[in-house]
Amino acid sequence: MIEIVYERKIREHTSRGVSESSAKTVLLAATLALLLFTPIAQATPATYEPKRLTATIYADGYVWIEYEVEANPLLPSINLTLFGERFEELIVVSGDGLLLDYNFTQNGLEVNTLGLTDIKVSYFTQDLTNKTGRLWTFTIDAPVNITVRLPKELTVVGLNKAPLGISSEGEALTIVFEGGVLTLNYIVALIKTTATQQSEVRWLGWLGYTALVAGVGLVGGVVTWITLRRRRAAKSYVKEKRVVDVEKILVSKPDLRADDKEVLRFLAEAGGEAFEAELRSRFNLPKTSMWRMVRRLQREGLVGVKKVGGQNLVYIREEPENGGGTDVPQNP
Repeated sequence: MIEIVYERKIREHTSRGVSESSAKTVLLAATLALLLFTPIAQATPATYEPKRLTATIYADGYVWIEYEVEANPLLPSINLTLFGERFEELIVVSGDGLLLDYNFTQNGLEVNTLGLTDIKVSYFTQDLTNKTGRLWTFTIDAPVNITVRLPKELTVVGLNKAPLGISSEGEALTIVFEGGVLTLNYIVALIKTTATQQSEVRWLGWLGYTALVAGVGLVGGVVTWITLRRRRAAKSYVKEKRVVDVEKILVSKPDLRADDKEVLRFLAEAGGEAFEAELRSRFNLPKTSMWRMVRRLQREGLVGVKKVGGQNLVYIREEPENGGGTDVPQNP
């Protein structure tokens, strides 16, 4: 009887010892897992950190953005949020100038960083400015301090925050602002030739001046002859007069910029087509600005361009094309 009770006690102690040993094993494994994974999670940095942001504003509403970030070298790619929705002449490079591959996403770009840390994105956009009458407004939500550059023909008339610093680089004004939402109001002034600029040629000597006039006269004569021939060809061109339902086009493209809509309305009033020179004169824009506007409308598939007497004739397409046409105007 005593032996039976003794054996039962031994079995109970043995079973209890096995259970306690199993619990200790599980607890030790969980502790090791926490020790292994917790430091890794804490040491993983963000995908990228903004470093520098510069915006150069131009008289035609375009803004040249230069955005520098420090990417996580442990990641093969980063999703980079940009400023604006439509980008032109976009380029992505590393700190050493190496071109990097990218894909567009809903909010910006997915950049294949190749493990590099210093990334710079540059592009033109018109999404950061808008115009009411003569007043232009530039708006941006900057994640870091932002440097804004304005050429001499732009005059600042309003700010929503005090600048951190102001300096002059040549004829351009440079203003530094703290990060956050920035609203800057400006107007575009008409630039007139000054008396100093008019007298810059007076230092030329008589012989140099004579040679210059002779050379310019010869080249000018050839250029004038070619220009007159092209103008005659352009003047002899009989424009088509079509009835264009421009409002129907505008309804189908609700995201068009206000200045793009005005160009389409002008073309419709002119019978569906007009020379690019006429558009520049009507909207008081330089060649490059009008060329960009026409190119943008082409990408929307709304207009086409053909050469007539050496001039670009811009016309509204009878049937808008998806993705735009292939007849891209020649860059002036």
